[in-house]
Amino acid sequence: MPNETADRLSELARAAGVSMTALAVAVLERHLPLETGKVRELVLATARPRRGSAAIQTTEMNLRLPTQLRVRMDELISALPAGAKIKRAHLISGVLDAHLAADADAAYRQVTEYESRSMRHELAA
Repeated sequence: MPNETADRLSELARAAGVSMTALAVAVLERHLPLETGKVRELVLATARPRRGSAAIQTTEMNLRLPTQLRVRMDELISALPAGAKIKRAHLISGVLDAHLAADADAAYRQVTEYESRSMRHELAA
């Protein structure tokens, strides 16, 4: 994950009083694209260095994502053209970079809204 995105995730989670994984899952569940075209856009937006800057520095993170979320991401990636060299980590970085909250309060709301939706879904099942 680009250092900039990893730092934002870490700082927002700490300030919001939630885990990085909880925040990442909330953002991914809410904003994971449904179309492969959007996958490419998100990945390319984070994969390119900004104009005039050096190569993107990355940080390896181990986020424990729910199985069904990993499966959905893998299905999206496998639907891409054969030559696409996009990995799950690229998709995660793209979604987080595009959709992480601007501040701790909004990050906390992202997590609580996800938890509320999940609870309603479980109760309806």
